[in-house]
Amino acid sequence: MALRIAVNDELQPLGDTLRAIINRLKPGGRFAVITFHSIEDRVCKQTFVQLSGRCTCPRHLPVCACGFIKKINIVTPRPIVASEAEVNGNVRARGAKLRIVERIETR
Repeated sequence: MALRIAVNDELQPLGDTLRAIINRLKPGGRFAVITFHSIEDRVCKQTFVQLSGRCTCPRHLPVCACGFIKKINIVTPRPIVASEAEVNGNVRARGAKLRIVERIETR
């Protein structure tokens, strides 16, 4: 699976697609994504953290210079995972992670 992801360059388009979807959401709209692989989940998490408004400027700067605008609130700070009972009934649910974000009003 890792080889397929690398060969098909699936990670960069995933991040770009997440940003495009969030840009199309109306304020108050929610977006949920389920990942089945840790690499996919990492891309989703990093993208959501970037869009949640954390400044990208170096810490030593006294004032933000990047001009970044917060676009989303993260509804699920930790991903929702399948319960033990669900995994016992469906083994494929073991690696699934659900993350939810909500679009906020931007200036």
